[in-house]
Amino acid sequence: MARVLPRFRGMKTPFLSLLAGLLFAMPQTVHAVDSCQTVFASSKGKRLTDLAFREKIGRVEEHSVREGQTAAHVYMDSTIDPYLFFAFPAGNSGVALWMKSSGGTPAHLEAVSSPRVVSREGGLNGVEIQARAGASRLSLGDSVLGSMRFIRDRELNVQIPAEVATKNVREENGRLIFERESLNGLARYVLEVEATGDTRLVRNGSSFELVSNREVTFKARGYSSEKALTPLSIQDVFQEKALSRMDRKKLEAFSFLLYKEKLMAGSPRYLSKFGRDSIYTLRVLMDVMKPEAIESLLTATMSGMHPKWGLVSHEQHEGDFVSYVRLKRHEKYKGVDAPMEDYKMIDDDFAFVIVLGEYMKRYPERAKGFFDRTEQRGLSQRDLAARLFRYVEKSTADFARNPTYRHLISLKGHEKTGEWRDSENGLAGGRYPFDVNAALVPAALKALSEIARHPTAGFQDAGAAESFHRAFEVWNTRAAPLFEVRVSAAQAKKAGEDYLRELGIPARELGASPREDLVFPAIALDAKGEPIPVIHSDDSLMMTFGYPSPAYLRTVSQRYQLQFPYGLSTPVGVLVANPVFASRELKGKFDETKYHGRVSWTMQEDLIVYGISRQLLRDDLSSSLKADLRQSSRLVEKAIASKAAMGGTEVFSIFYRDGRYEAVPFAGDAKSNSNQLWSHLRLAFPGQGE
Repeated sequence: MARVLPRFRGMKTPFLSLLAGLLFAMPQTVHAVDSCQTVFASSKGKRLTDLAFREKIGRVEEHSVREGQTAAHVYMDSTIDPYLFFAFPAGNSGVALWMKSSGGTPAHLEAVSSPRVVSREGGLNGVEIQARAGASRLSLGDSVLGSMRFIRDRELNVQIPAEVATKNVREENGRLIFERESLNGLARYVLEVEATGDTRLVRNGSSFELVSNREVTFKARGYSSEKALTPLSIQDVFQEKALSRMDRKKLEAFSFLLYKEKLMAGSPRYLSKFGRDSIYTLRVLMDVMKPEAIESLLTATMSGMHPKWGLVSHEQHEGDFVSYVRLKRHEKYKGVDAPMEDYKMIDDDFAFVIVLGEYMKRYPERAKGFFDRTEQRGLSQRDLAARLFRYVEKSTADFARNPTYRHLISLKGHEKTGEWRDSENGLAGGRYPFDVNAALVPAALKALSEIARHPTAGFQDAGAAESFHRAFEVWNTRAAPLFEVRVSAAQAKKAGEDYLRELGIPARELGASPREDLVFPAIALDAKGEPIPVIHSDDSLMMTFGYPSPAYLRTVSQRYQLQFPYGLSTPVGVLVANPVFASRELKGKFDETKYHGRVSWTMQEDLIVYGISRQLLRDDLSSSLKADLRQSSRLVEKAIASKAAMGGTEVFSIFYRDGRYEAVPFAGDAKSNSNQLWSHLRLAFPGQGE
């Protein structure tokens, strides 16, 4: 294959990024979202965004507040061992406190006031909230101050490193104060608990309790001195016409994730940059974004690319966590606040090429100016793009010449993850993921063939364009069939009945069994090239990014029109994985407690709908196939509508209890965010399923 052009050196012109690239079971479903109070103000050309909104789902109450440059997400979880934390976008930092209710009665933490922005000496910015506990005695247990990475681990009962333990705990003027300095010595984190009303702060040996004659009430204040962020106005991001159609509450939740320094993956647990999340979000929201904002997000993603190889960063580590990493590597960390990039994933490289190509198609007149610029580190954006293009060319060449499974794109080294199913069991032990090889790689090659024909961007090369197109045709026709799994109708019927029986779900929920062979793509191939027979939802990526054949699209209806356990549909959500035909061992790794198991992801459901709408624009599909796709989309929309009140929640467990299916925010081997970036994709197509 021809190489992608000689390297070009871009002009080093100033460029201010508007956005940054993205970093790396509950018993009730009662949900309430209070009306957001949002003010968009203009002052000397600057737009500020202040936010304050509350959410309550079951036992969890959350408050998001942003005032000027201070932002925080307050999270309160009521259990027998209740806890609360303040999460700060600045530095992806937070402060958390675990408590214990006496008498075996769960405490019910509840705010009795709206949070308010507070500050302390030493550059500490934070939020105060007043709360009551629904119990007369609360023991104050362990605290975690510093990185949200450590707080996330503590939520899952993972031991926190001794180096970041809270050692400074003191009583001062009726307040219990937890404080620690960041490992690099550049920031401080403080948590204060102050008894109110008739509640008293009582020392019990080496620990403390909040004690009341009736009900414990207290104030909690969380602070961080990490460098404050600059909030963005959504008017700078979205087209004015699109803004007028968008749901205001969803738009405001999305706005909480927007800062000049970074676009966050989700709140409260992922207040950092994830490459993949930004790329997928950009692909859909590009339809309604201003070109300047698109370019800013592209630049921010490029600013994390590997300077030599052009690889796209999956995750940017920052704050106290990256100091801990440096400490463990015996690197200098005192006084060092530079972030670290993570390049272990294999999907975002190809996905970013697709998005670059899409941008160039939409705004051909702007492409040259964009690649002439430098990114945030001062590196040429044209050079970085050329390096990425060469990487894609080189890594796909072997399969284009000899399309066998050994030449597919595999996970790196001994890594167990490499794409969006990035939990340890997400690919069922597979080495060659379906979504990367069948959807993203062909689409990236198609994009490169078009980029090499672009007349002004600086990559024009007719030979390269033709070479990339030939490679696209091989990948697009030969990769997906390697993953095909076929199960006879009789085998499917028996497997479905057996699986439902294993789960204790009554036979009446079986629904109609398949009338013909079930055909679906394996979730991945194992190291020997054998398909792993887990039904999955990655048609979403195939239809959003890729170029599936009509034959492939004809199998889509089986997955979304057949009810679980034969397909992926339940009345309350589309499952991202169904191991009905897998081994008993694998079935146990894909239950409702697994992050990529028998659960429903908002992002996947939205991408299915968006992807189907993209496929319906084709002129090579029969009217009957298009009708079938529309019916599948309507069923997915119905499932989306059943959870619409829960807004931007990332992922849901699907339970069957009390005679019905129920979706609840996920809490298993991870915890779901209530405000996830790529759970707001419907901003691009408002009004559907609502």
